[in-house]
Amino acid sequence: MEDIENLKFRLEIQEEIFFTLMVNYDDYKFLQKPDTLVEIETVKKNNFLQRTKFNFWMIIVIDLCKLFTDRKEKYGFHKLVTIIEQDYWNSSWKRVMPRNVIQDLKHSLNSKETKIIIEKVTRLRDKLYAHRDSDLEKHFKDFRITLIEINFLLDLGKKIIFEINKYFFDSHTFFSVGGLQKAKSLINRIDNNK
Repeated sequence: MEDIENLKFRLEIQEEIFFTLMVNYDDYKFLQKPDTLVEIETVKKNNFLQRTKFNFWMIIVIDLCKLFTDRKEKYGFHKLVTIIEQDYWNSSWKRVMPRNVIQDLKHSLNSKETKIIIEKVTRLRDKLYAHRDSDLEKHFKDFRITLIEINFLLDLGKKIIFEINKYFFDSHTFFSVGGLQKAKSLINRIDNNK
């Protein structure tokens, strides 16, 4: 049985991974589609920014795998929800978090839509980023992940973190990463130093 302090520690690590993921995702989206024509040209012509965009994407994929793949991931959401569910009847948690909330989180993690997206993300990590398979070209179209799919996972991650913080720690979680868009400030510095 996991005590509340271990649960809090596990959630704090997940939050750190999740917030880093959100910042990298915001920067990736900005580099993918900058706001102004000057920014578009700067990103297009700058090899460092192109490589940075690719690196953001790789980190996003890896962090999504840490949080959303199967129960083996030490700090994955599956493991956290499974621990809460398994310990539910043996703990005071049943007085804190309604069982239907736990079941909803579990259902969301195990939904067909979530599994399809995670399978794509995992395949991308395993076949392209962890090591490059010889038959990569044959399966390359299978790696196509849309920003809508990434947003779906981010929304699910927010829901999990929010619900657990709300019920276990009586706290509200804010997911705003505004003002942390480092890619935009980097482009402005590049443009100003020309």
